[in-house]
Amino acid sequence: MRPWAVPTRKLSRVLDAVQRLLDQSEYVEVLSGEPRTQDDNEAPGDGKTIRLLDVKKGSAAYPIAIGNVKPALKLIRDTGNGIENPAESDWTSPTLSALEELSGVAKSLGCQIEFVLPGDKSRRHGDVLATITPSTYHNVQQSAFVEGDTKIYATVERVGGATTMHCGVRLINQPSKMVICQVRQESLIRDLGQWIYQEVSLIGRATWLRRGYEVVGFVIESVEPPKTGSIMDALRRIHAAGGSGWDDVADPDAEIAELRG
Repeated sequence: MRPWAVPTRKLSRVLDAVQRLLDQSEYVEVLSGEPRTQDDNEAPGDGKTIRLLDVKKGSAAYPIAIGNVKPALKLIRDTGNGIENPAESDWTSPTLSALEELSGVAKSLGCQIEFVLPGDKSRRHGDVLATITPSTYHNVQQSAFVEGDTKIYATVERVGGATTMHCGVRLINQPSKMVICQVRQESLIRDLGQWIYQEVSLIGRATWLRRGYEVVGFVIESVEPPKTGSIMDALRRIHAAGGSGWDDVADPDAEIAELRG
């Protein structure tokens, strides 16, 4: 098998599985569905951590390949420009998630991560497309997000948390993505558990992307149960409250046109 034919995600999964096999650490599943392993606090000389071999001394450089070269280079270059001017950029959730992870790695290793073009005969590396430092995500998030108190309508799908209280919900206008919410009180967890797979109103503090207003986080402070009754019953109540007055209007269209005028 050609080495460059192996996707990095599959390679990462293989290395992670071998790491767990050798140090016998448990696979931890958090509420968000992201896999975590208990190796974050390993010391450099612990004798358990798998490390790369046959690499040259100096900066750790890893050549990578991708099929759609032009779109990939543009995305990395745009990310680099966005890091330089966070307030002027249109940030997306995947980009911010990647920057958070990369900044965390840079901080834990005490380094910076660079995306550079291939070099030529005169130099080893080409131009730098983007640089991620330990403080990159912190600097970017101050411009990427806005917060405010609000009410959202969502379907409750997951409730719980081993160490912290969380709730996974799916918003009506963001059906393809689950939003992981923090829960203020333990009593709210019990309330939310009663409405699993049902639509409820959640009151609290939301975090949106500054451009596009995609909800990326929510702190639940209270919950309102789903509304009961049919839409026909609601229309009948509206009609009984005065909507029947239109029955006495000879030409409703003309009346509405005159009101608009």
